[in-house]
Amino acid sequence: MSWRSTTRQTPTERGEESGWAPRRVARIAPAPSSAESSAEPLERLLVQEEERVVVVRLRDVDWIEGDGNYVRLHEGETVHRHRTTLGALGGRLDRRRFARIHRSTWVNVERVREIRPLGSGRSEVVLRSGVALTLSRGYRRPFLAQLES
Repeated sequence: MSWRSTTRQTPTERGEESGWAPRRVARIAPAPSSAESSAEPLERLLVQEEERVVVVRLRDVDWIEGDGNYVRLHEGETVHRHRTTLGALGGRLDRRRFARIHRSTWVNVERVREIRPLGSGRSEVVLRSGVALTLSRGYRRPFLAQLES
């Protein structure tokens, strides 16, 4: 004997003729928080550092790099580490101020001093502070367009 049952229900037994059909359960997403539903880009972040919370104004940030489930906010010589992913933060950045130049890097376009070609379609973005960051091929065209606007 097979482990499966050989008996089958008739349509009447399943309730099909009576117009009855099983209901599908719909999953309802939770309502977005005020921060998520806001169309305004972020202006500042609250960053936990040891026993204090530091307010970081994003207009003062030179560049942002991803580090797993964290991001590093480079503000001059200071580096703040904040618990969020680069993808989550990138979706909330002001597109007039920040541009993605690599899969793990966003840069403040107001801090860009020059762009140097490296070959193979890649380039280097040099900030006013002298920091050089890699501009990958895939982000080159949108980045240059954003700089010109």
